[in-house]
Amino acid sequence: IDQNRDGFIDKEDLHDMLASLGKNPTDEYLEGMMSEAPGPINFTMFLTMFGEKLNGTDPEDVIRNAFACFDEEATGTIQEDYLRELLTTMGDRFTDEEVDELYR
Repeated sequence: IDQNRDGFIDKEDLHDMLASLGKNPTDEYLEGMMSEAPGPINFTMFLTMFGEKLNGTDPEDVIRNAFACFDEEATGTIQEDYLRELLTTMGDRFTDEEVDELYR
């Protein structure tokens, strides 16, 4: 999602992510989402905001779509080391021990 890897999600990142999900967001919609954030949008804030926008959607679909954003090669999988990097470097960072616990 964070194409330039600066730790924040900007309007262009948000547009590209929504487009990858088959949406065609208007500038007005994107500006509205950006203005809802109390500050720069990090990964955790993005997930919270995105989840609120998808309220009422089948939870399985929400989860699949969220993971699809990180499946850059559309293989249906996310490499463990890539997911670990995301979880330990973005948003509310997990510790290595917390990530290990996820895989148990």
